[in-house]
Amino acid sequence: MVPIGKSRKNRAQDAQGGDPVPQGPGSQQFVFGGVHHDPDGGERFRKYLPFPSFVNTIENYPYPYVIGNLCWEFPCIVPSDWEGQNIHKPNHPKTLEDLKAALDLVVHKQGVFNLVFHPHGWIENRQVVDLIDHAVKTHGTKVKFLNFREAQERLSDPKTAWLTSNLIRRFFEPVGADIRSLDEVDAVTYYVLGDAEGREVVRKIDQRIATLPGLEGFRGVEKCLDRTHERYGKKGLGQAPLATAG
Repeated sequence: MVPIGKSRKNRAQDAQGGDPVPQGPGSQQFVFGGVHHDPDGGERFRKYLPFPSFVNTIENYPYPYVIGNLCWEFPCIVPSDWEGQNIHKPNHPKTLEDLKAALDLVVHKQGVFNLVFHPHGWIENRQVVDLIDHAVKTHGTKVKFLNFREAQERLSDPKTAWLTSNLIRRFFEPVGADIRSLDEVDAVTYYVLGDAEGREVVRKIDQRIATLPGLEGFRGVEKCLDRTHERYGKKGLGQAPLATAG
């Protein structure tokens, strides 16, 4: 399911994210945490992790991403039906409740909701139907149900690449820029990345982003660093040493 509809400003105000876990070779999962809690104060989603086969995580990113310039990864949502029965018991209503909450957050972030369920009696058909009904009744035209082929076609569409490129190039900004003052963001950027070594790190980040479809030649991170140096110079605070172009 691909949620559609919220503005960029609203997405920036979303809850803090969480972690994914593999459920099989090469798979990863996405779990929200932070703001949403159970009645006892515990985090709603992180309670499902870790477990013995837990390996790695991705935080606050319910979107497809590229692995090794080879393939798209669609991170699976937490909880899966197995994780639900592992913490509660099979077909438990709490699992369905948490899935609905996760779906609402993914819609808010305009992400993808990749549901994992199995034919092993861990979730009932009626519960899956209930989740689908919740998506339609709560979010209506803001969601679209796709199979993986349809999702892949959208990712490969030249129009999608063009739109992605223009949006990122226009709106890219450092993490925290929506919730902290420009002076604070500049201070952190200058302190962490203001010297020659930091600039080389920034260039490597840009080079990795530039491998994504439609983002050839991307230099958004380095441009943010350039603007930080420019503002610091205008404030009379000097500039960190710059790496020579190579």
